Amino acid sequence: MDFSKVEAEFKKLKGQFEAGALTEAEIKARLADLMIQDEQGRWWMIGYETGQWYYHDGEKWVRGELPQIAEQRLTKPPVVARPSPSTNRLAIFALVSGVLGLVAIPTLVPGADVEMMPTGGGIMAVMAILALVLGYNARNDIHQHPSETSGENWATAGIMLGWIDLAVLCLCAIIYSVRMVFGLSG
Repeated sequence: MDFSKVEAEFKKLKGQFEAGALTEAEIKARLADLMIQDEQGRWWMIGYETGQWYYHDGEKWVRGELPQIAEQRLTKPPVVARPSPSTNRLAIFALVSGVLGLVAIPTLVPGADVEMMPTGGGIMAVMAILALVLGYNARNDIHQHPSETSGENWATAGIMLGWIDLAVLCLCAIIYSVRMVFGLSG
């Protein structure tokens, strides 16, 4: 039996003792049966009152730290911080494209120079499509490699802005068409 098994057995016995299923004499006797000897020849036992380990120094029981626990503390490998995942570049480009698409809105609003509308609409369409394509690709990449890349929120924002850009573009195209058909000017 090793030290960890003795500790597990002690926990069971302690629970039985606290529940009244074992007397003090019985738990002491059972714990005496669980004494264990280390590689240096010292006998170890758990104190039923404290739950601490004690070894016999030849004359008396002395509270001590298990040799394997002391070694584990000394030889424990240092905690190495993992590098945080980098933000996916496609997610950043998707967000930027979505924002740039919104910047083109003033060229599409009623009252703007009618000559500028096709140019602004083209820019907005390109930015919206870029935001959607890059955003969806970024999100897929992030889901496939979650430990390597992050930025799902950025990708989602780019996707949302791409759809908003397209919705505004469609609305402005309808307004532009109505203005052209009915010969309305700014």
